[in-house]
Amino acid sequence: MRLKRNIFWRVMILLAFSIVISNILVSLLALKEYRRNAKEVYTTNAVFLAERAERMVLWDDRVALLNMLVSVVRETSVLEYAFAEHQGKPYVHTFQVGVPRKLLNLHGDRLESPIVSELEDGKGYVIYDIAVPIGDDFAILHVGLSRNAVDQNICEGIVAIGGIAAAMILLGSFFAVIIAKFTTKEVDRLTRSLQQSRDELEFRVEERTEELRVEITERKQAERALRETLEKRKELEHIINNSPAVVFLWRATEAWPVEFVSDNVQQFGYSPEDFYSGRIPFASIVHSDDLERVANEIAQYSQKGRKRFVQEYRIITKAGETRWLDDRTWVRRNLNGVITHYQGIVLDVTERKRAEEELNKYRDHLEDLVKQRTDELEEKVAELERMNDVFVGREFRIKELKNRIKELEESKDWSSS
Repeated sequence: MRLKRNIFWRVMILLAFSIVISNILVSLLALKEYRRNAKEVYTTNAVFLAERAERMVLWDDRVALLNMLVSVVRETSVLEYAFAEHQGKPYVHTFQVGVPRKLLNLHGDRLESPIVSELEDGKGYVIYDIAVPIGDDFAILHVGLSRNAVDQNICEGIVAIGGIAAAMILLGSFFAVIIAKFTTKEVDRLTRSLQQSRDELEFRVEERTEELRVEITERKQAERALRETLEKRKELEHIINNSPAVVFLWRATEAWPVEFVSDNVQQFGYSPEDFYSGRIPFASIVHSDDLERVANEIAQYSQKGRKRFVQEYRIITKAGETRWLDDRTWVRRNLNGVITHYQGIVLDVTERKRAEEELNKYRDHLEDLVKQRTDELEEKVAELERMNDVFVGREFRIKELKNRIKELEESKDWSSS
């Protein structure tokens, strides 16, 4: 009897606690959703009012606009105020003593789309200020939605939820009685079964003890082999960590998260923990100008079924320096042929890249010098050709002059005779 009573109260307490917590969460979610829906509905209404007010503002019909706003505020219980401002100054309003200064020019002189702001009035109540642009002019329509009034509209729903919770608790008490009854019977049955199992267990323990002696011997042998393997691994890691090559194991997912990296990654300013913790995905240290190319190359190599490939790209060290890497990657696949990881050895080749850049600059400089010298020689050749044309022309003119003189002399001799 005592066991049955304890089970009943434990089930009831757990059930009541769960129902109360669920009721509170549902009420809070319902209240939040109702507030959001209210803001959306009254924002839509405010947009409609702004469309109606556009012509009144255009015609400067303040009386008609004021009457419309007053009528809307009176007919809608959740609205506290409505006013229009033009270029940061009050145009028309429904306030008794004037528009509060904190509501004017709240979003600048011009507004592109509706904005809902959460403000407090002088009494400590929260007001949703819905600001909507009026046409293309520098006019803004403000509608003040009282959160307190909105919340009052959903109080009946919250009370109904509480009633449902109370009914569920009463129904739960009935089930708690049934559970306690059947649980007590089950406990009695289990007690008898437990005694039988205990006897069997003692027999099996004796058998298992002998088996464990054998397993312990085998485990010691396995541990000895494991220690030897770990020692070889430590020796290998020591060799890697004291070499310039850094070993990476990347998971084949977005941003290539690192599952393993050798300690000598510190030459780039990072620690292995920076990558293991996920704070720094490997893709985030690849130079932005190279990231898209590297990703495309990896995708192409993977689609072609390549087992290994080589890439060169830049990374940004933790100190902000740019380093060139030679990355030799092996592709790891599961039994279904799906790529799971990329295993790579990267080497800092910044100095080689700089030497190549210097060599390219020197080669470009030599090519510029050769081109410049060629242009100068072409100019000299052209000048010589012009001078040759001048001298050749002069020789022809001298020859013609000599022939003319000879003709004149022959003519003179003929005349004399």
